[in-house]
Amino acid sequence: MEHQEANKMGMQMEIISINKIKPAKPTAHHLKTHKVSLLDQLVEHAYVPLVLFYANDNFGKFKNNEHLDIRFLLKQSLSKTLVSFYPLAGKVKDDMQIECNDDGIHYVEVQIHCELSNFLSPKPNNRLIHNLLPFDPCSKELAKMDFVVMVQVNFFECGSIAIGIYSSHKIIDGHSILTFLKSWACESSSRKHVDPDFTTSPLIFIPSPKLPKELSLTMWPTLFGEQPKCVTRRFVFDASALATLRAKVQPSTRVMAVMGLIWKTAMVASNTISGFRKPSIFTFSMNLRPRHSPPLSPYSLGNIMWNTAASYDCDTDLEVRHVIARLRSAVEKVNDKFIEEIKGEGGVLKLEEKLRELKEKYYSNKNALYLGCTSLCNGGLYEVDFGWGRPIWSRPSSFDTGLPIATNYIALMDTKTSVGIEAWVSLEEHLMALFECDPELLAFSSLDPGPL
Repeated sequence: MEHQEANKMGMQMEIISINKIKPAKPTAHHLKTHKVSLLDQLVEHAYVPLVLFYANDNFGKFKNNEHLDIRFLLKQSLSKTLVSFYPLAGKVKDDMQIECNDDGIHYVEVQIHCELSNFLSPKPNNRLIHNLLPFDPCSKELAKMDFVVMVQVNFFECGSIAIGIYSSHKIIDGHSILTFLKSWACESSSRKHVDPDFTTSPLIFIPSPKLPKELSLTMWPTLFGEQPKCVTRRFVFDASALATLRAKVQPSTRVMAVMGLIWKTAMVASNTISGFRKPSIFTFSMNLRPRHSPPLSPYSLGNIMWNTAASYDCDTDLEVRHVIARLRSAVEKVNDKFIEEIKGEGGVLKLEEKLRELKEKYYSNKNALYLGCTSLCNGGLYEVDFGWGRPIWSRPSSFDTGLPIATNYIALMDTKTSVGIEAWVSLEEHLMALFECDPELLAFSSLDPGPL
């Protein structure tokens, strides 16, 4: 943790403790090795950061020594939660398996000598928020870690709390981490939660050592080529703006409407800079659980997702409704037939075929504008209530790091009202200079409003 930098910027931090939180009961011997699924093989062991902020308004039951009581409650409930989430307390052994050795979750407690309102107002500093995580996103220490999950609990002087969490993408997609957080929160507040299912995905999407390693990178086209310096901006679409936008581009979900507007705006900026119309490819992650026949349980954990790709050529009029039609066409291809083809013993061959098709699409459009997108919308992020109320704000924390994965990338999240959308957009500097000024985009969104 870069506490020296935090001090220079006016935020003093003090480490209270560094522990490992182990499962309350030992993991059964027959579960000591968790084999990943074929879809997990497509994802590197890279940490995805998330930070949740809780105001001190609802800590009334912790009257005396409230931080001591909360510290005990969080650790005890996490230990109990890990009994059913046992792979998260293990170590990433290699590309094919997790060693479920009950070594525990890396767990840090920090006292921050300022109030949350000062920390987030008028606008939060991205670099300071990195200090709310166990390690800086760019640190050499983080690159050496083999924990599946790491947590840092930050206590502000006003009594507010921020929980920063790293989860390894090797076996955890966005849906999985929200399932874990909600389960931990339920355990903390004595509410019942459903046990996760780690076994279904590897049984359906059977892993194979024959899958070429280089093909897995095909899922992440923004990693190709040079990695220019990027700038990140946050655009907030409230309920009213989304209703107006959706009425304009019907039929469309709120997520697809925002993706379409952002993609269209980025293409306009790119074409303006180039002086001519360029092709573009937009990839976005899709949750396969509800698309499986019959639907998989929402408590099925792992990378049960697929990055589908939509393309836009130079000959089509650049309107949001046309862009959304391309997105919709890409979505329709990821159906139950597609899922059936990549299942079972022969699934790896069909998966290779799909990946080679994507690779050919990328390499045949070397001058295209590539954008990637992921969404945590509709996942219940603001339902993570540990017993003292829902988060007042949450945010990803991998942007403004210079990491390749954040190049020309968009992360969509619910607002705390769960009807709006926050779009974290990371673009090359010259693109962002035009993108953030686009009148159509700004007609439907606010640029980086304060979170409080």
